[in-house]
Order: sequence, then C-alpha cells, then structure tokens
Amino acid sequence: MQQPDLPRITRQSAGGVLLIAAHGRLWAATFGTGFHAIDQAECEPSFGLRVAANKIDPRRVTLAETRGLEKGARNAVSMLPLAGEIYGLRVASNEEWIRRFGGRILDSNFAISAAGADSLHLGLDDFSLRDLPAKLGDILAAYESEDYKKDFPFLDYFRQLPRKHHLIPELDSAVDDLLRQRDLTIGFASPDTINTIHPDEYSLKYGRTEVSVGELTAETVYWALDELKVTENPRDRVIVMPRGGDASGEERYTLGRYIVANVKLVVDERPTEFALTAGTWFRIDQAYAELVNRFMTTIDDITDTLQLPAWDDEWLKANIKDGRYPEDRYNKFVSDDRNFKLLDYQFYRGEIGSGQQVEICDLLTSAKELICVKRLDSGKSMAHLFAQGALSASMMRDPAYQERVLEDLQAAGGENAFGEARDWTFVFAVATSRTGSLHELLSFFAKASLYNNADLIKGRGFNVALAKIEHRPCHATPKNSD
Repeated sequence: MQQPDLPRITRQSAGGVLLIAAHGRLWAATFGTGFHAIDQAECEPSFGLRVAANKIDPRRVTLAETRGLEKGARNAVSMLPLAGEIYGLRVASNEEWIRRFGGRILDSNFAISAAGADSLHLGLDDFSLRDLPAKLGDILAAYESEDYKKDFPFLDYFRQLPRKHHLIPELDSAVDDLLRQRDLTIGFASPDTINTIHPDEYSLKYGRTEVSVGELTAETVYWALDELKVTENPRDRVIVMPRGGDASGEERYTLGRYIVANVKLVVDERPTEFALTAGTWFRIDQAYAELVNRFMTTIDDITDTLQLPAWDDEWLKANIKDGRYPEDRYNKFVSDDRNFKLLDYQFYRGEIGSGQQVEICDLLTSAKELICVKRLDSGKSMAHLFAQGALSASMMRDPAYQERVLEDLQAAGGENAFGEARDWTFVFAVATSRTGSLHELLSFFAKASLYNNADLIKGRGFNVALAKIEHRPCHATPKNSD
C-alpha cells in the first residue's frame, strides 16, 4: 500500500531531550540543539562543575572558563593543548568565578574525560542507554562528594544562587536603592555573550528617548539616566546597545545585565557578602571573605605620608596638554610637580619574550616607592592595577630589569644602589571622590585581587601600601567626555 506523504522531520540543527526519573531526581539528557528547550532556572547551578571537579585528575586539567566578578574584570576561556595542572591555565582563582571546568578523569570506569558548568558533558568509550540509570547514580554520588575541596577548594569561594533563590528579591531591591542613590560603588561590565567586542560608544534607551556615552562607568550611566528622566526600575526598562567599533548593532540587553555590584546582607545572624554580575547573583564564602578582610589589615595606608596632589579632571584637561586620557595627564602633572620619574607607558622590553613588555610602575620616587595609579570609579578593573605591581615585582630579580629601575631611580634623585627588597615599596594609588579610607572603599573583589597580588609581592620581600588620591570628577560625562 502506498504510504501517504509525511512531513519531513529532519533538519540541519536537530535536537532532542530525554527526561529520566531516577534516584529521586528528574534528569534531562540533551542531544544536538535540545539544550535550548531546557529552562535554566530549573537546573541545579554548577552541577556539572562540581561533578567534574570531583572526578578530574588535578594533574590533567584541560579547560577553565572564568568570569571576573569585579567591574572591568576579564572573562576568558583558557585551554591547555596538553593536559596539565591548573596553574598552567593562569586562572586567578582567588578573584574569578570558575564557571566551567574540564579535564581527564582519574577513574576510567566513570569516564575518560569530563567538562561541566551547570550541565555535565562526559567522554565515554562505549555506552548504552540501558546503562543510563546506573550511570546517573554514579554522577549523583560524584556531585554529593566533597573530594574536590582537597585540590580545588577555590570552587567554593563564589557560589551561584539559583534564579529562584528566596534572597534574590532582597538583593535586587538593594541594588535598586544603590541606583536611586547614584552610588559610585556600582560598576558596569558587558554580559558574557558580547564581552569580546570593542564598541566606540553605548546607546542607552528608555521608551523612545536615547542618549550615548563613550564608556560605561557609574558616572556616565547616572548622567544618562538623568538625561533620560528614568522614573522607575532602570534595571529592566533601560536598554543598552553597543554601537560602532566591532559591534554588530544587534546586541541589546537591559541595564541590569551590565550591573556589577557588591551587597552585604545579614543571613542567619551573620553579615554575608554577595556579588552581582551579568544578571547572576553569587554568595561569597564566609571563611574566604574573613581571610581577605584579615589580610587587608596588613596593608599600610600611606596617604598622609605621600600626600599625592588632588586629581581634578577639568583642571588637568585645561592645563596639561601632554596625555590623551585623564590618567596620563595626572601622572604627567605629578611627575612635574613632585620631581617623580614618569614611567607611565615607558615599557621595559628586555629579554622577556617576543612582543612582551612590562610597565615598571607609573611614577617612581627617590625613596624607592613604585607608584601604580588608577581611578577607583573608572570602568577599568582594580585587578589590572594590582597585577601591574605583581608583574613588576616578579621582574625585580632580573639584573637587567634592576639596572633599568636604578637608572630611573637616579633620574628621580635617588641613589645608585638597589639595596634589599625591603627597601622598596609598591604603592597602589587610587583616586576616588568618595569619603573614607581605601580599606573601606575597595569592593570585596578589589580586595580579593589585592590579596592575590600583594601576597606575591610580599613573598618576594617587597613592601606593599595604599595611598588615596582626592578625585574631583567632571560634573557631566556624555559620550565625548574623557
């Protein structure tokens, strides 16, 4: 008998979902594009990450995808051509959320390889669907294990909250309060899907009104919100669109997806730190938070001793012609005013590898103070500032690097003798218009980055200090302002 015409069910991007009830849980095994049918809000956060971490051989890691939780911090996927230890991926585990993890498996009966984020991908030699219930039992046991704490304890530092977590409305409300107060501790960073583009500007749209800014900082965004006359809920009602550069023109996200914020709530009678980035909330491990805050008490604040000049954007723009950006102009001004050696953009190239270069510091004093300068309220990360000092400190053992530093020290009026490491101080000079000490003003993730890098500097015998610069910003910051 002739079969009736049937609709074709094959397509180039086919997918499917198999639902399994086993071991008291509902599981979804997806094929092809089937994962698009899964509501991520119903998934266990970091399920696959934890399974992978419990089973991966710590000497045979191959993959780590990270997201920085501080404004302006990096988002990256790091892979090793040959399986190795995690330090080969150059992951800043003390200050970055590791969202995906992969490598070779210790137990060949479990799998050959694994990679996991919220979902889990296993590499298997041979497998049948008949074996699926038993395999799910093995996977659940791996998820419930805490073996990962031995080799990868940092995976607990930042825990992603489920989208339906009972604390999220309170956390969102706290961010709304910060926006209404025009709080400068809030930062803005591109969501994951567009973190590799470099637009010329950003358009912010509310209703039918649209304004543009050159970069997303607290100051520029608040200026835009005032211009747009946003009356309520800017997180959900203001749309951000990257323009120019290598932006496609199709990226459109709510302002809430860009917000980077730290919020402290009392949970179970204990102050607890939370972080928001790319629309996702994280709880910061209490023990880790206490470790970072204790470390901060070991960092000297030499603001009163160093007494760096105020950073006045309008005055610098009008009076210092050398320098395209505010930081360039400020460093030039201080160099001339204090007779410090200007090293901003004066790179050491030496023999550290083709194409590589190191910035010794921004300003060098005759008292062997290597000053690295950054605005706290800029769109750029504090992590970049602290890493600059750590890299320079790591180079100080190189005789050729020391010789270059001594030449600059003499130019600043200092002696021609390197002396001991303890004679040198790396000073992180941070400009801000906010009141209070830097110990109070730095966000938790800035402190975590300082902890990570200052520990390396101190480990080489050098001193580390903070110095606050009084910042007087321009009153308005539209797109053509710097």
